[in-house]
Amino acid sequence: HTTGSGYYAYIETSFPRLPGERARLISALQFPSSTPRCLTFWYHMYGPDIGALNVFVQTVPISQDNISSALVWTKSG
Repeated sequence: HTTGSGYYAYIETSFPRLPGERARLISALQFPSSTPRCLTFWYHMYGPDIGALNVFVQTVPISQDNISSALVWTKSG
């Protein structure tokens, strides 16, 4: 956005969308690091029927047998 190197995603939420429909954006795999990581994004949500925007962190163990996710941020419209 501010560096000119990013992208945007538009998720249509108006008719004929149905209640309970979901969209999912998944980032590339981020490997553990000794330096902190920061996710920055901009969003626009308008109207009482917009639903919720949830951000999850998903942990994938080396064996990939027990993938877990945790809700780290949420916003309701």
